[in-house]
Amino acid sequence: MSFDQSELARYEDFAAAFEGTDYALADLRFYHAKISAWRQKGEPPRRRDWRATAIQFFLNDAHDNRLKLAPGVSPHQPGRPGPADPADPADPADPGTRPAATGYRSRYDS
Repeated sequence: MSFDQSELARYEDFAAAFEGTDYALADLRFYHAKISAWRQKGEPPRRRDWRATAIQFFLNDAHDNRLKLAPGVSPHQPGRPGPADPADPADPADPGTRPAATGYRSRYDS
């Protein structure tokens, strides 16, 4: 069946399908629209399991480091401590106090 005929065609049902999962951190409105507009050879694709298809969209984008996160969700940066403490000016979470997480040091890093 095509996506517009599936049980996930309404955004509310699409979002509910990922509630309580890590996929809920993705911008579900964006992915719902992306899947709704998706075409293969000019035709709407037909799938039996649209939830699995949506998960594949998330995984592909995550693999390519282009997963679109929901508004207000910050990306995880490995090796970085939790949220910065605004009361501590030397907090290691402040990017101005240490080299970039990539390990690259510019001439401006001390």
